[in-house]
Amino acid sequence: MELTGPPERVEPGAPGLVPTGDGSPTVFSEDYGEHYHNLSGAYLEAKGRYVEECRIVPRAQQTGEVRILDIGLGLGFNLAFAWEAIAREAPGARLTIVSLEKAPISATLWPLLMRNFPDRKIVDGVAELLETGTFAQGSVSLKLFVGRAEDTIEWLEGGFDAVF
Repeated sequence: MELTGPPERVEPGAPGLVPTGDGSPTVFSEDYGEHYHNLSGAYLEAKGRYVEECRIVPRAQQTGEVRILDIGLGLGFNLAFAWEAIAREAPGARLTIVSLEKAPISATLWPLLMRNFPDRKIVDGVAELLETGTFAQGSVSLKLFVGRAEDTIEWLEGGFDAVF
């Protein structure tokens, strides 16, 4: 499976954005004292550790649907690349992603992170998720619960095929 590429090439010194080894950005979290993504590559981490390792594409191809629990939405890369992979490799499959996040990124930071991402529908959908807590269109359903995962996980119903 081949994803389209890094969401953004970051120039050193871009305000708030830290370039990673594959050219995609990450951000340093003051709260946790670490970067959101591995400095060797935020894109490569989202693709390898989450999209590929969780085998969401084969699941969607075999069953026509995949449900993902995203504990810690973070910068939204894992969600965006999962959506992109399913749309490309299993078109028409139902995708449900439920994200739990203590402190979501601002809806203004998201487009900066993803301004070169090739699928504007995904960028706009995640922006809506960040603004309203929900997004539903066609076969895609996204839901964001804001709060500590230890608390918000109790609100969830049903099972999940993968956990990010």
